[in-house]
Amino acid sequence: MPQSLQNGEVLRDRYMIREQIGQGGTGSIYLAEDNRLEGRLCALKEVEHNRTLHLSFRTGTRTILSRGFCPCAPRPPEPAKVSDFFSDGPRDYLVMDYVPGKDLRERMLDARRNKTFLSENEVLRWAVQISDALNYLHQQDPPIIHRDIRSQAT
Repeated sequence: MPQSLQNGEVLRDRYMIREQIGQGGTGSIYLAEDNRLEGRLCALKEVEHNRTLHLSFRTGTRTILSRGFCPCAPRPPEPAKVSDFFSDGPRDYLVMDYVPGKDLRERMLDARRNKTFLSENEVLRWAVQISDALNYLHQQDPPIIHRDIRSQAT
């Protein structure tokens, strides 16, 4: 999915896009500034409407919002909190806490460049975080199937 939002663009008269910080198979993630809460940065996940996935995305998002956090961004002991969800044209947006740092892919690439390996303890800790998040999602009624798992390497 190509970048659809431009730096400086404002959504809902509230979220000003600073930059695209990620892209996956189901959408893009942007770093945004919340104009209503001075100094608050957030991650804005953008998903293009897909008729076969749209209802499940909305149902899953409502479930996540009703619980106040996003287990799809594991970072125990406090997962990223989801604060808003909205649609704009052909796209849906999920607004959650911005958690700075390198993701697992970046850490792996850094290790490769430095001709080192990631520590076994770190890798196992991340695997447990992701497994816990998936377990939580799959135990919901109805179960939530997440297609684009990302983990901040904490």
